[in-house]
Amino acid sequence: MNERRWGGTGWSNAWKINFWARLLNGNHSYLIHQELLKTATLNNLFDTHPSFQIDGNFGATSGVSEMLIQSHLDKIQLLLAFADALANGFINGLGARGNFVINTHWAIGSLATADVLVRNGVECAILSKMPI
Repeated sequence: MNERRWGGTGWSNAWKINFWARLLNGNHSYLIHQELLKTATLNNLFDTHPSFQIDGNFGATSGVSEMLIQSHLDKIQLLLAFADALANGFINGLGARGNFVINTHWAIGSLATADVLVRNGVECAILSKMPI
């Protein structure tokens, strides 16, 4: 990943955002996301890869989701690829694998609340490296 460097098309940067988030490096994901917004996004938030290509938009959104929630293992992992620049925030209605819906709030770098809507009656494990 380090050899890929900066730059590239919107869809290329979207992949990088996702990969760095999956590698639990939220700060690097965040930097790439900010660069994507500055250099490859129009005022209407469309990706600028000539001509318009939706891959950059959907991929960047996926990358931000990956920074906040990961559910590819047998648990829901909250804020594991958290970026320091996002010290305060919340998410509502973000889906996780297994038919779960997550609402969470964090403040000053600490998890404040986490609600999980279970849509299928199955138990789930929650993991967060963020202090409560």
